[in-house]
Amino acid sequence: MGKMSAVGLQSIHEKFPNLEVVILSCFDKDIDRLKLFAKSNAITIPIVTDCESIKKDYNIAVYPVYYIIDENGKVLYTRTGYNNKVTEKQLEDAVTNHLLLKE
Repeated sequence: MGKMSAVGLQSIHEKFPNLEVVILSCFDKDIDRLKLFAKSNAITIPIVTDCESIKKDYNIAVYPVYYIIDENGKVLYTRTGYNNKVTEKQLEDAVTNHLLLKE
């Protein structure tokens, strides 16, 4: 799991506290290492390691991948790859746009 990516998702969670934000760790399944990583990086959002069915359901083939999924399971936004100058802002914009559309 990339530190910058996880910290960016934590930031999204803090800016939009009513949204459910989850990190999937499909490669690193060492629970103790993930707990230490979360603690040392102030990550409070859930980290899920049992993601085989999620990978299949959403056809995840590359990492990292970011989804905004509505309450009905519909994918509203997808982004692959991570660029620390772009990704977090794009995710914030996509969440904001989704929230505005719901109003």
